[in-house]
Amino acid sequence: SIQGDEPFVHPEQLQKLAQLIRLPGASIATLARPKEADHPERNNPNRVKVVCDLNGRALYFSRAAVPSSPGPWFEHVGLYAFTRGALEALSFLHPSPLEKRERLEQLRWLEHGWHIHVGNTSHATYAVDTPEDLAHLETLLKSGELT
Repeated sequence: SIQGDEPFVHPEQLQKLAQLIRLPGASIATLARPKEADHPERNNPNRVKVVCDLNGRALYFSRAAVPSSPGPWFEHVGLYAFTRGALEALSFLHPSPLEKRERLEQLRWLEHGWHIHVGNTSHATYAVDTPEDLAHLETLLKSGELT
């Protein structure tokens, strides 16, 4: 699943998702990109952050700066892989309290007990959530930085 606000996807990101969803017990997979502690997007609510356990499974997604202490953080990339069974089951889940608070559908899955495997990607992604994001992307395209 590629969200419409992520128009530039690198083929290696899709390959990584395919690897993740084949892991034993994996039903949902997604990607995150490591960011430096002082990255200016850390406090941007349009940039979703993810916190993972030691096994690379998502513990929480947030629009807030998490974790709150200084240090590197991970920006969620709006790409997903699902098993067929997971996709069918997820379609019957009702919105959850945390999903409603954060406006993030993946929290519904976590609150209902599903595990989300998160892989790292080094490839830049360009989410288009605001008119400013679109203007920035148009500038990058015109300058030849994106193809």
